[in-house]
Amino acid sequence: MSALKLRYCITVFLLFSGVALSQNFNWITPNKTYLKMFVSGDGINRVTRNEFTNSGINTSNIDPRTVKIYYKGTEIPVYFEGEQDGSFDANDYIDFYGQRNYGGLTTTYLASFGPTVFDYSTNEYNDLYSDTSVYWIGWDGSNGLRYTLSSYNAVTEYPLNYSFEKIHFEVDSVYSLGQTVNSNSDFRFFNNEKISGEGWYWRNLTAVNGYSVSRVFSLPLLNSLPANCTFRIFAYPNSRDTSFNEHKLVLTLNSTNITTLAKNDYERFDTSVTFQSSLFNSSQNTVTITYTPTFSNTNATPSLYFDLIELTYPKQFKFTNAHCRITLNSTDTSSAVFRVSGFNSSAPYSIYDVRNNIKITSISNEADTLFFTGKQNGDFEIYNQAITQRPFRSQARQVQNLAGTSNGADYIVIYNRLFESQAEQLRSYRQSRDNFRSFKAPIDDITDIFNYGMESPVAIRRFVKHVYDNWQLPKVGYIVLFGRGSLDPKNNRLTNSYYRNMLPVYGNPPSDGYFVNFNLNGFTYYHEAAVGRLPAYTQQEAQDMVNKIIAYENEPPQSWWKNFNMITGGPNRIEQIQYQTQSNELVNNYITPAPISGIAEKIYRNDSAGYITFNYADSIKNAINRGGLIVNFIGHAASQNWELGLEEPQTLSNGNRLPLVLSMTCFTGINADANFRSFGEKFVFTPNRGALGFLGTTGWSFSGAGNEINKHIFIGLSQDTIRRLGSLVQFANNRMVPDSSNFQVRNMINCYNLLGDPASKLLLPAGPEFVIGQTDYRITDQYPLVGETVTWKIFPKNYGLFVPNCPVRFEILKNGQQFRFKDTNIVNFKIYDTLSYTFTIDTLGNYSLKATIDYGNIYPNEDPSNNVIVLPLPLRNISYTPLKPINNSVIAEDSVEFVGLNPQVDLRRNSVKVILQVDTSASFTSLLLNYSNSSISGVANKVRYRIPLLDSNKVYYWRTNAIINGDSTGWSETNKFVYNPAIVQTSSKSVNNDSIVTLYPRLLGQFPANSYSGLYYTGSGFKLNNSAGSLEVKSFGSNGSEASYFIINQFSSYADGGQNTGLNIAKVRKLTGGIVDIKNFRMSTSVSSDSVLNFMNTFDTTHYVMIMMASFVPVSDSLKQTAKNKIRQFGAQLIDSVTRFDQFDSYAFIGYLGAQPQNTSEQFHRYSSNSVWTPSLANLNPVFLSTLGTIDFSIGPSHRWKYFSWNRTLPGGSSVNFDVTGIDIFGNSVPLYTNLSSNVFSNLDTVNSFVYPDLRLKANIEIDTLSGLESPEFKSLYFKYTPPAEIIPDNYSFIRSDSVVDEGAQVTVSVRNHNIGFVPAGTVVYKWTANAYNGLITLKQDTIYTPLMPDSSYLSQVTFNTQGLKNPQSTIDTLDINFEVSMLNNQNDYYPFNNFAFTDIVIYGDSTGPAIDVTYDGIKILNGDLIAAKPEILFRFFDESKLEYSIGDTTGIYIKLDGRRINYFNAGQQNPEITFTAVNDGNLKTSVLYKPELSAGTHLLQYYGTDKDGNRDTLIDNAYVSYDFAVRNLFNYPNPMQGDTYFTFDLFASEAPQSCLIKIFTVAGRHVRDVRGSARVGFNQIYWDGKDGDGETMANGIYLYKLILEGSGKTETSIQKLAILK
Repeated sequence: MSALKLRYCITVFLLFSGVALSQNFNWITPNKTYLKMFVSGDGINRVTRNEFTNSGINTSNIDPRTVKIYYKGTEIPVYFEGEQDGSFDANDYIDFYGQRNYGGLTTTYLASFGPTVFDYSTNEYNDLYSDTSVYWIGWDGSNGLRYTLSSYNAVTEYPLNYSFEKIHFEVDSVYSLGQTVNSNSDFRFFNNEKISGEGWYWRNLTAVNGYSVSRVFSLPLLNSLPANCTFRIFAYPNSRDTSFNEHKLVLTLNSTNITTLAKNDYERFDTSVTFQSSLFNSSQNTVTITYTPTFSNTNATPSLYFDLIELTYPKQFKFTNAHCRITLNSTDTSSAVFRVSGFNSSAPYSIYDVRNNIKITSISNEADTLFFTGKQNGDFEIYNQAITQRPFRSQARQVQNLAGTSNGADYIVIYNRLFESQAEQLRSYRQSRDNFRSFKAPIDDITDIFNYGMESPVAIRRFVKHVYDNWQLPKVGYIVLFGRGSLDPKNNRLTNSYYRNMLPVYGNPPSDGYFVNFNLNGFTYYHEAAVGRLPAYTQQEAQDMVNKIIAYENEPPQSWWKNFNMITGGPNRIEQIQYQTQSNELVNNYITPAPISGIAEKIYRNDSAGYITFNYADSIKNAINRGGLIVNFIGHAASQNWELGLEEPQTLSNGNRLPLVLSMTCFTGINADANFRSFGEKFVFTPNRGALGFLGTTGWSFSGAGNEINKHIFIGLSQDTIRRLGSLVQFANNRMVPDSSNFQVRNMINCYNLLGDPASKLLLPAGPEFVIGQTDYRITDQYPLVGETVTWKIFPKNYGLFVPNCPVRFEILKNGQQFRFKDTNIVNFKIYDTLSYTFTIDTLGNYSLKATIDYGNIYPNEDPSNNVIVLPLPLRNISYTPLKPINNSVIAEDSVEFVGLNPQVDLRRNSVKVILQVDTSASFTSLLLNYSNSSISGVANKVRYRIPLLDSNKVYYWRTNAIINGDSTGWSETNKFVYNPAIVQTSSKSVNNDSIVTLYPRLLGQFPANSYSGLYYTGSGFKLNNSAGSLEVKSFGSNGSEASYFIINQFSSYADGGQNTGLNIAKVRKLTGGIVDIKNFRMSTSVSSDSVLNFMNTFDTTHYVMIMMASFVPVSDSLKQTAKNKIRQFGAQLIDSVTRFDQFDSYAFIGYLGAQPQNTSEQFHRYSSNSVWTPSLANLNPVFLSTLGTIDFSIGPSHRWKYFSWNRTLPGGSSVNFDVTGIDIFGNSVPLYTNLSSNVFSNLDTVNSFVYPDLRLKANIEIDTLSGLESPEFKSLYFKYTPPAEIIPDNYSFIRSDSVVDEGAQVTVSVRNHNIGFVPAGTVVYKWTANAYNGLITLKQDTIYTPLMPDSSYLSQVTFNTQGLKNPQSTIDTLDINFEVSMLNNQNDYYPFNNFAFTDIVIYGDSTGPAIDVTYDGIKILNGDLIAAKPEILFRFFDESKLEYSIGDTTGIYIKLDGRRINYFNAGQQNPEITFTAVNDGNLKTSVLYKPELSAGTHLLQYYGTDKDGNRDTLIDNAYVSYDFAVRNLFNYPNPMQGDTYFTFDLFASEAPQSCLIKIFTVAGRHVRDVRGSARVGFNQIYWDGKDGDGETMANGIYLYKLILEGSGKTETSIQKLAILK
């Protein structure tokens, strides 16, 4: 693994100006302006007012005394010149001491397979992320911290004139992952922490790289007095040997070997040695480190990582470039006088002790020597000029409030500001879609607040932990890291393409789990929140990923939600079987069983003899393209592929069918390599394809622990119904934590990282998701005949979880109302099922079929919007169907025209007779007309009939029938009309002048028996029914067979079970028999009798009273006389006998106020100890009146509604009102008007007839039960409306240009459409479709805006090409052609079931195979021929069929070179070597131009051409390529020649020569002729006519000829002889 390994350096302590490191995140005030300054070197920095104003900060309100500078969250001292006046003036300035960002003390851990423990620490010179420090200037509030001004003058001089200075040589250019004995078996270096030997190094010292490093430097201020100096190095062995101390480093300074250091095995070199300063030169010095390994194994490869050289030397106190730095390491804090030479007294000076925070203001000088007093432990920065060092960049900065505790979030996006727009889009989407408290935090704000502006991943961790611990509950659940990280953020390697650190990563291998693990002392990254990274490097990548997330989550339910692509690899059979066993365990335990009940598509690599499984790679790609919820790979891999299965995710074409990819293998989850984009990244950032999320490891994947994570992912998915990607990973990782003392487990937890939004939700629901599409059915006859048995099969799907039972209802709707239904169930519903319903339609009508999945909404959390399928069931009319006159219409003339639709059968091939009968009797026993016609034509048959009896009180009944080939189709429904010109002419309401129909039902024969209820016909109208009632009282006891009771019609009330003893009284309405009240009086107190009296006083003459006494009441009071007297008013004669209730007397009575005794019923029986206990009975059978009756009228369809009226008689307390209900096109009922009481001209013209083509009127005939005494009477209805057009194509008017054609031929088909309805058909749509093998194909759709008038027709025509319409699996195919007509602009059709017509054609396929023709540079070659290294290969494909070809046919027409298929496109881009052209010129269908660049040697070229019917032709050429420039086999033929000849030769070359010349000589050497020609690579022949240069025929004899070829700067010649013999 070549990737770098970075982590946050754990800082033990930091010494800087005596200031301790602070982690107070409130050190900065949110939304307040600061000046942020960037410093890259050590020294005093001077800041003027210009730095503020150039950053856009107004200094007029800044009190300089309050200015403060912060470093790492802590205020540091400054010197502010000119602050005393409280004004920040132009000449004022701030001095502060700044340092570069050093790496600092860094802990390194012992590489171990067990717990992670401390090994050593280093004080790193370089920081891993940035060498820049950040300082902050704030102002206001209290005064700032200042340097102490010192003018003290000591007496004692400092005894030395030098201090020790460090020289540090270090170059970070190569990274070591750390110590490993064997990188193929010892994987400890995949620890996420910094382990032994890990880090950036200067060079890997090897025999190849060289065994030494050196540096040349000068020391102009070297003190001449002898002193002890130090020589420090750091290095780490990268190999070992059996010999002891095999690693040796020789330290050399200026050719002097200072020492030789030796280490054994993997012991590190971290050593300082001393030497005398006399070894230094003041001018040029050379320091060299030489690695001299002493390995006993001669085959070993010694290797050692070398890091740094650090030297100390005595440096004089002297100015250089007007600056002197004196750093003293003494602990003596007393003051002394220091002298520094090289001082210019005329120049300004500044002296700062940056260790003791003192500015020294008192100096003296002698000549060029400066004297000042300072502490003997001081660190002095001394300037002999105006300070010019500035922060290299400054900016005004505000941060948002991230450290506050009032914030709250479920979902946080941490992002680089480059992706501001995309981060906001994602945050807003999560908030609106998931109702998350969402928050976005830019990385610069996080870095500034939580790491004081210094780049490091620890800032993110501190921020997330702060949020988790301090923000409002509930705690944050999801963390999105929006931006790619880098393992080489400083571009140390210089050659990196992706080094920019958009969002830092931690560790190497990197682990994003680090950011959500808050056990800061632990090394197993337990996920306290779900985390995922969107590895965007550009804005376009960021946008593409957000687009994919949103598009995925808005996909409608689809079958691929239940697909799982299970892929395994393995280089040998043992591993293949192992991986397949692991995969099968997941399939058998979690995928195929409930609750998921998914489909596992297994793509397993199976090698039996060292070769790769056939189509393994293609199968993987095709499976992913088809779609799967999860793609699971187990096998081997690298950072860029899955073995030999998939190398380039960008070649996928799965669109929004985005899986979660579980890549259970090594390295594919790398997300921060600075030199390339990894396999997993490409899956996620590639637009419009790839994956929703990718789980892979950034390092090694251990089979056992990796398999456990894999298993826990599927457990979370199946058993815990976890759907969010990050939650799945969190669940799996945290389940592994108890075993994390094992290195492999800990490594898997930390290194398996999610690329993707952790809140993205897999589309597989947590419950069932039933779906039935509008094409998920089959029907045995889509246009059945009346009486035909039809089977309807539906194919419901469950794209969610398994359910044991799902109710389904089949319904047949007639005119939108339920006509028939069947309830059934899907048992054990996994994913696909099939249900069927077999039925027969016995009458014509407007039918549709409806199936509802989860009928009754048993699963309320399931989305019901896609659970219903509704499809029309147009019947083929084989009867003579009535159309005109409309049922119940009024005829104003003495004749009537009957119109019926003819049977839809072929009149040319069948014997058809239509019959029409008219009678005044509904039984048709005295026919007025018995019409028949055996010579019908067209779509309708009309009969004009003179009404023989012009009587407005007659109902005329008419019906139709058809006899087809001797069989009757059955009589139609009986229609009715009445003759009444007066009712039409006397209409007083103005209406539009269109084809208005008047309905006038008033006679009994016009009302079907099932249309009225609760009514009877009087001869003039309908009144409410009377009915015999039943009132009965039994008085006895109150238990079992001795119970007492009331029976009121069908209602019973009992005194039973010891209840309701005493006196019971029922109040019943005399008119209707309705119960008003029933009361029980216990008669147990003195006031009981008064209660009886009070209740009896509520009765009037409209009530019956029913009284029964139920025994017994142990302690009772008597019924007082006042109450008895009241009861006597109701006709009671025996009430005075009722004296007690504590015995077993019985009393029953039925009467009414003012009743005579003969009109009542009454009994009383007294009980005595020696007598029998006898029940008392009372009963009456009065006549009751129904209070409500209804009449239903169904009217329609309509083109335009008008109005209606009705006639009625209303006695007092009665009413006849109407309810109007609209019936929409789906058969749903919608109340429009209720309780219409005005019976004159109720307008309906505002009702939209297209929305409600049918109306249901309901007359409510009602009597008030309190005030009504007599039934109202409904007499008639008067209704006006305009019926619609009736468009119908003539199924037998088809004209086909040909009925049998070859595929690819053009066909023209026409058919005639008629309107035989009531109004013009406005805008008409004519649609032609074909039932092709692969579904319904639209051939043409015409919209005709010219109205089609009643009794007129229109000829519609379609011309189409039959290419692609034949089933490729069959050589002969019958193509069904459908014609459908419909109307736009809110127009109804009277009979929509007959808007179809059908015909067919027969298509013959191509059974002749194609032909292939291939030329190389325009020449056909033989097997084994020479060709050019860069040939133009023209591959032409011929086929005799009439089908045309396009770029989509490249799958069957392709070239292979040396067994490798040449792709027309790579990663979506045109391959420049090969071009496919669709020609379609006669038999030449396509041409392919291929321009390869071939290597020398033999090449296999294979050409494949498959036509659209699967016929195939192949051509194989073995061609030879040579980069020589040579002629072979030069001959002429014939030889000897008589007249002419051909020169032939083979040319070995990479390309054709520029010139070809044959010179002919006599044997004496005289030049007689030049023959020029063109030559090509391979075989050549050049013609010569046998004549010399003058055109004369050559004489007999022997001649020489010389072939001269020139090309590519080369010349090739060859000489041969020829003979002329005539």
